[in-house]
Amino acid sequence: MDHTDSFKQAETHKQNDTNISCSGESCITREQWLHDVLLFIYPSYYEWIFIILYFVVFVLGLVGNILVCYSVCQSKHLRTVTNYFLVNLAIADFFVILICLPPSVVHTIAESWFLGLTMCKLVQYLQHVSVFVSVLTLAAISVERYMAICHPLTFKGTKFKTRLALIIIWIISLSAAVPELHIMVLLHDDVIPASLNPLLSSCIPGDANMELQYQITITVAFYLFPLSVSAFAYIKIARCLWSSGEMVNLNMRGNSAINQLRARQRTAKMLIVVVIVFCLCYLPVYSLNIFRYMGLMRQIQNDDILVVLTLTAHWLCYFNSAINPVIYNFMSGKFRSQFKAACSKCFRARQPGSREENLCDDFLAHKRSTYKSFKMRLLRRSSNHPINGQTGQTSMNHTILTAV
Repeated sequence: MDHTDSFKQAETHKQNDTNISCSGESCITREQWLHDVLLFIYPSYYEWIFIILYFVVFVLGLVGNILVCYSVCQSKHLRTVTNYFLVNLAIADFFVILICLPPSVVHTIAESWFLGLTMCKLVQYLQHVSVFVSVLTLAAISVERYMAICHPLTFKGTKFKTRLALIIIWIISLSAAVPELHIMVLLHDDVIPASLNPLLSSCIPGDANMELQYQITITVAFYLFPLSVSAFAYIKIARCLWSSGEMVNLNMRGNSAINQLRARQRTAKMLIVVVIVFCLCYLPVYSLNIFRYMGLMRQIQNDDILVVLTLTAHWLCYFNSAINPVIYNFMSGKFRSQFKAACSKCFRARQPGSREENLCDDFLAHKRSTYKSFKMRLLRRSSNHPINGQTGQTSMNHTILTAV
């Protein structure tokens, strides 16, 4: 056997007219390939634990962020400039959990993308948009709080300024994530039969060097820089709110000024916790992305360790989107009271004999009574004045149908 025959025998090829793939002297049927692929994408025991954790975050994030938006809309006391920014943050977190979490979890655990090229680009794009909106919103809140607390005479927050800031945040975020639509590609496995490619595909960057440059850029522009701005602002805020001179001046002005100061201190503490949690939750995923595209992750030979690291880093990102309402609940009395009111109202509406149900029954009974009296009046009127020889009942039915 010459060198050419040996090379041909070792070469992997697929027979298009059959369901058999051969490599060298061994051949595998399509059914065997399908069994192996399904076994590969099936979750392992530790991945089921992550699936449960992701499900908890999914439910908590959706319910919590809806409660934030509902509470601010329902309560006049919560309609402040800062809370409008928090609603914007809740909207971004809600959509990233609803749209991005399910396909991302399946992609990481199954190590395959099942939704096609369009969703591959769209999910990655929306995920980056949400992250950019979140960090820019946190930076905008810190700047707004710094100006309102440290420079109250020269700054006045208005709804117009808030809306303008939110529009700018979304425009920047939507524009900065556009490269993801160009970079992301769908890569099919070139070993398995072509008919099984939808079961074993990867949504990955097409150009590793471009992706590395992009990851470094967004890490600096949408992680390090905004968090540095927030850190500087909150350090200044802390000096203004907790300085001894400020406390002495307020003691001379009375209890109302002290209460206002304490309310601002509680709000500042809550916002500082939100920023710190964001920083800690997104640090692993930014680090892993840079390490991956620099090729440093290839030094880890154990695939299970890579999967666990990736799942943990991504779970922390989604956990950050779900934990903010919990922080508001524990650190803000106004949010806590509104959350309790919303939940109790929801539970009461589901209980038989509740006030909401009784009001609905009373309304329906009133409508039935009104309709009955209206029907009797029409009956009396039509019996006294038949139209074109019609009977009173026929005239009444025509009148009712016309009225409806």
